[in-house]
Amino acid sequence: HMKRIDHPAVKLFSSSLQAHRSCNEAILFLYGVSGADKSSTLNHLFSTDLIPTSATESSTDCVTEWVSAMHSEHWRVSNLEMGFVDVPGWGDSEGKDATNFALMQQFLSVHPILGYKLRKFYPNIVLLVFSSNDNRMLGSEANALKMLTSLSKLDIVDKKRPNVVIVLTHVCSHAKLEFSDKMEEQSLIYQSIARACLGVNPPVVWMENNPKYELERRGDWTVLYDGTAQPLNLYEAIRDLMSAAGDEIGKEAVRLYFGSRVKSLPKERLSISPKLCDKKTLSKME
Repeated sequence: HMKRIDHPAVKLFSSSLQAHRSCNEAILFLYGVSGADKSSTLNHLFSTDLIPTSATESSTDCVTEWVSAMHSEHWRVSNLEMGFVDVPGWGDSEGKDATNFALMQQFLSVHPILGYKLRKFYPNIVLLVFSSNDNRMLGSEANALKMLTSLSKLDIVDKKRPNVVIVLTHVCSHAKLEFSDKMEEQSLIYQSIARACLGVNPPVVWMENNPKYELERRGDWTVLYDGTAQPLNLYEAIRDLMSAAGDEIGKEAVRLYFGSRVKSLPKERLSISPKLCDKKTLSKME
């Protein structure tokens, strides 16, 4: 008889494989409209500067993955990796959007986990970040519709075990008296677009990343106008989605990184940059 292996990590890896998630790394995709504060949202969630927020060419024009390794006492795993994939903002121009789409295709084709041909793995979480100040949410020219239509063609959204969370930013730019009604209205609109384009009905989280509003503090959190504690609200939305998907590795990796006071900053592992137009002509797709 073969000896049974009772190491808790076996259960961890098995649950992730069943959920079509990697058993080596939790992967969080950051995908958003240009100017929506997507990098600041991730930095706010984990209370550290994970991703550059300055508009430099290297941080803006590439699809880049950063990876950090952690130790899980609960699952007795010494090298649990958390990957963060930052995608250039959507909506700067038609030409740039087309180039970004081609970059994403190339990134996914060469990624050691998401590009694995023998088994389909999905990112653990896809964060879709939109500005609540965008008044052009509907219509064929709306950035949200264009972005989600392109996303639907990349096959990173899991319809059976949904992995998408929508984040609305700049929420405190709206008056306190109309805050809840305004945010509820926008949440329903973005959910309807996501259902139409992606076939999922994602939770919507409201976030304010700008310290100028001097929001009330409640322990480790700041409090939005409706009493919601942030970034706890975003963490809980991600955790609950992972629980529903049976994604134990993702849930543990995010829990460790969210709860850690001292974080090891991630290191760049993979970056796909655009071709320089003056050196090589872009393909028709790009």
